[in-house]
Amino acid sequence: MGPGRCEQDAVLLVWSAVVPERARLHHVLFPSIGVPMITRLTPSESFPEDLTSLDLPEVEVLNSKIQRELSHEYGHDGQANPETEFRDEEVTEELDHRDAAETAETAESAEGTSPLSAALRLARPQ
Repeated sequence: MGPGRCEQDAVLLVWSAVVPERARLHHVLFPSIGVPMITRLTPSESFPEDLTSLDLPEVEVLNSKIQRELSHEYGHDGQANPETEFRDEEVTEELDHRDAAETAETAESAEGTSPLSAALRLARPQ
């Protein structure tokens, strides 16, 4: 048999202490020990104005919390709050931008480093 509810909550408590979250995000109580755990970002809670100032893990956590909020809204209301949809679009755009920048950096660093690229450079008339 797996760990009891208290042990599971203790693991989540340790995880939430190791991965610092911002106070602006939604809290849900651990059932057995009554400690708040942040799981989603409601429309009434503050949202960062500048996502570019956040580190990638912070944006990824924000994305996860918005996805959980969307799931909650669809499950309870049958539709998403316009503010949550807007936030989802903003975070998705930021993550897409970062992915594109990373892809461009990787391509630039790899450009000209293959043996074929080196051979073609040497074969070019100067």
